[in-house]
Amino acid sequence: MNIEPEAIALRLEAEFGYTRKRAEETARKLQTCAPAIQKAFEQWWRGQGFAEQLEAQGYTLQRLMDEHNFRPVGAFLTMDWIMREPDQALRALARGYDRVVISAETKAKFRQISEKYRRLEREGQQDTH
Repeated sequence: MNIEPEAIALRLEAEFGYTRKRAEETARKLQTCAPAIQKAFEQWWRGQGFAEQLEAQGYTLQRLMDEHNFRPVGAFLTMDWIMREPDQALRALARGYDRVVISAETKAKFRQISEKYRRLEREGQQDTH
């Protein structure tokens, strides 16, 4: 790949909201993708759109995003997985993904804790000024 992993990681953080650790892991994974995936990724990364001819087992990048709600980078990594391990990847795609349901009580507790944390943080900032 003609893009340095560090450049990928920095952009994933800045533009796509990845944590530093996740950005570095993702950049490493992209470096090990099949050459066709790397080429298509570079094209997209440089703002030249998706490689529409890239297809595996009936999936395209756009289909992965439309039907499975992948963001672009996830679609590239999943496309690579489909190419490397089609049976396993297709089973996982057919199964879908788990959804976490959070009760109203848990949400309320989370809001309380978050508000308390923000208040303590503000108080700590006031003490330093």
